[in-house]
Amino acid sequence: MPKRTYAPTRLSFLNDLLSVESQQKEKIANKLGITRQSLNAMLRVDDCRVSLLFKIADALDYDVKIEFDFPGKKNLLVVKKGPGVTDKKLQGLIELMKQKSLNTADMAKILGMTQTGFCYILQKDDTRMSNLYKIAEQLDAQLVVNITKKQQA
Repeated sequence: MPKRTYAPTRLSFLNDLLSVESQQKEKIANKLGITRQSLNAMLRVDDCRVSLLFKIADALDYDVKIEFDFPGKKNLLVVKKGPGVTDKKLQGLIELMKQKSLNTADMAKILGMTQTGFCYILQKDDTRMSNLYKIAEQLDAQLVVNITKKQQA
């Protein structure tokens, strides 16, 4: 499958990926350990955790890369799942904070949550995709999700 790049404002790229793979949602849900109804609900509300996105990609044999695209500048990798990846999913978000001189209080304000809430996100190393969209929007960037078929060994 050719590389596809999505610049979504919602999880429409997951519906597209599921239709490209033409697998029944029930079969994919079973691979994820959730019900088909839960998968449909996630797609309907247009939000999921980064960790669930990774599980879906793994179940379908894909790699995922999420970047902030700053106009006129090099994209900043936020999250990656695939070859040569550290275990820390949100390491790129921490790098972004350093580059932009943002602290946890600044990030909490962007997301409309408490500083403790944002620290919890960093501690758990997981967040909702909607939070990444909010951060990108507030920093005048676009969130870009790249999904590519895993290389066969």
